[in-house]
Amino acid sequence: MRIESSSFNPMIQSAQKKPANVGIEQKMTSQINGLNQGTENAQTAIDALKTADGALQSVSDPLNEMKQLAVQAKNGIMTEDDKKAIQTQIEGLKSSINDTLKNTEFNTIKLFNQNSPLNVQTGNQSTVMQLQNTSLEGLGLADFDVTKDFDIDKIDQAIEKVSTARSKMGSKSTGLESTVRANNITQENTVASRSNLQEDLTTQISEIKKQEYLKQYQLATQKMQMNSQKSKLNILA
Repeated sequence: MRIESSSFNPMIQSAQKKPANVGIEQKMTSQINGLNQGTENAQTAIDALKTADGALQSVSDPLNEMKQLAVQAKNGIMTEDDKKAIQTQIEGLKSSINDTLKNTEFNTIKLFNQNSPLNVQTGNQSTVMQLQNTSLEGLGLADFDVTKDFDIDKIDQAIEKVSTARSKMGSKSTGLESTVRANNITQENTVASRSNLQEDLTTQISEIKKQEYLKQYQLATQKMQMNSQKSKLNILA
C-alpha cells in the first residue's frame, strides 16, 4: 500500500499560508525587533544622561569653592592684592568648570554644546533629551570678578541652575528606565504570543496531515478489499 505525499494538499497549504496567521506573526516579529532596538536606544540615552550628570556633579564642587572665595573677598579687611590673589584662584576654578562642560562627550557628541535637542526613539514612541545650558556664560559666571563690584548671588544662582539641570536629567533618566521596563514586559508577552501562534499553526497542520493520511489509508484499504473480492470471483468463475 502506498500513501501519497500530502505536501501539495490544498488544505495544508491553506493552513501553512493562512494570511491572517502569517500577517499576525510578521507584525509580532516586527514589533519585537522594534521594542528591542527601542530598549537599546533608551539604555544608551540613560548612559549619556549619567555621563552628563557626573560632569555636572564635578562642577558643583568648584562652584562651592567659588562661593567660599567670594564671601572671603567680601571681607572689608581684604586688600586689593588679597582680592587679586582670590581672583586668581577663582579663574582657575572657572577654567576647570569650562573645561569640564566643554569636553564632556558621549559617543563623540559634546553633551553641553548642543544647540538642538536630541531625539531618542524608544520603540513606537520617541522622547526629546535637551540638556540645559550650563556653560560659564549660561551660568552667568564668565565675567565674575571679585576685584570689581560683584554679586555673590550670581554664584548661588549658578549653583541652583546646576541643581535644576541635574534634577531634570534625573527625571528624564527615570522616565527612560520606566520605558525600558515597559518595553521588556511588552516584548516578553509578544514573544510568548508569537510562540503560541506558531504552536497552534503547527498543531493545525499536523492534524490536517493526520486526517489526510487516515483518509488515504481508508481508500487504500477499500481498494485492496475490492481487488481481493475480484480475485475470489475470478477463481470461482
